[in-house]
Amino acid sequence: YGQINPQYYWLRRLHLFLQDFGSALAQMPAIIPTNHVSGATDVHTLRWSVRSDGRSGYLFVNNYQRLQPMPAKTNVQFQLNLPDGKLVIPQLPVTIPADSFFCWPFNLNLAGAKLTYATAQLICRDGETFYFAKIPGLSADFVFEVGTLAGNETTFRTVETGRQPVLKLRTAAGKQLRIVLLDEADSLAITKQNDGSISFDKPGKPVVQPVSAKLVRE
Repeated sequence: YGQINPQYYWLRRLHLFLQDFGSALAQMPAIIPTNHVSGATDVHTLRWSVRSDGRSGYLFVNNYQRLQPMPAKTNVQFQLNLPDGKLVIPQLPVTIPADSFFCWPFNLNLAGAKLTYATAQLICRDGETFYFAKIPGLSADFVFEVGTLAGNETTFRTVETGRQPVLKLRTAAGKQLRIVLLDEADSLAITKQNDGSISFDKPGKPVVQPVSAKLVRE
């Protein structure tokens, strides 16, 4: 996926997210942490922010800057001070990979079950099937609020990737809930047809074009 400008696929994935979840996101103000970066040359302070309605929202992390290599950030957790109490994401500290960027949902309603948080990026939905992208270099964990799923298991760690639902759950109200976790390539290949069904682009064949060059001057 790169014969067209690679940014096209990133933008398309973003557009899929906005198509399904943008109306709620648009009503969520942005909150910037107090320990924000001092400027463009500050490569040591992690850049992050939150969009939230006070209950649910998205945690945005940006450890990328064009033309400026950004080091990995170790021992990272985020504390959100919500009206209902503090929420720490994730439960165990993680290392944010160098030059990575992503957003994680929190307190998200998935078919009636509350996803407390996921360390994976939400892409789109097809009915009660929700598609996420695994962040390269990070474990994909899904943590649900106790009492919103049928059964006692609410935490799913190191979830595997694939095009089929890896988590098939039932909500406390009896609804089916399916979660698909895509790897990086599939998350950029995913697309929606006009009828709303999910499909995946086939990777294009590399094109090699011979070129000639001559020295103009030293």
